[in-house]
Amino acid sequence: MQKDGSYESSIEVRATPMECYQAIATGMSSWWSVTTEGDLGRVGSRVTVHFPPDYGYWTFEATHLEPPGRIEMHCVDAEHRVEGQPAEIDKE
Repeated sequence: MQKDGSYESSIEVRATPMECYQAIATGMSSWWSVTTEGDLGRVGSRVTVHFPPDYGYWTFEATHLEPPGRIEMHCVDAEHRVEGQPAEIDKE
């Protein structure tokens, strides 16, 4: 977590930059959760990722797209269960 409250992370994968870009922009149902709605095909578009059976969802909006190397998104809505934690943290 950054001092300003933002989050940034990096990983290494064996794929081309465009394959990685497409996996995030339009292919989340192939690797993150099979239950997704929408995609991040253009700035302003949204994707909602659901985690069955009832673990919650996250909705992201594309804020900056620069193929093949950069996707910025903002979490605009989320609700998730965190076992052992108070219910008020379930909503972002």
